[in-house]
Amino acid sequence: MKEIFNSLIDTLRSLNIFSIVDRYKGEFDEGTDWNPVWPACYVRLTNIKPESISSGREVLKYRVSFTLYVANQDRDGLTILDLIEKVSRIITVDNRPIILVDISWAGYIKGTEIYTIEYKMIYSQKN
Repeated sequence: MKEIFNSLIDTLRSLNIFSIVDRYKGEFDEGTDWNPVWPACYVRLTNIKPESISSGREVLKYRVSFTLYVANQDRDGLTILDLIEKVSRIITVDNRPIILVDISWAGYIKGTEIYTIEYKMIYSQKN
């Protein structure tokens, strides 16, 4: 699954709309010393669940969920809504379909507006 995570980050970087795209490491948690860089996109692997199991109890497919944290101050260039629109158009990662589940406002930190974008996909190593 590491390759899917890395492919998602590469896909987001290829949009060329973010100053930083990286794995989420608690940048927006209260009390962190996050040094804001805008626009930013952080990716968190949220959940992995078995989707299909063989008669031998081997997991054949997984349902994988990702949360993207998109942040911007809307000073120059693209607004936060522009960023969300562009990110929400992603429909495949590593030639595998992904499904947009939800876009939610997450709040403000250090004058930066933050939204979360949730995706899910079905993953099989044999894809």
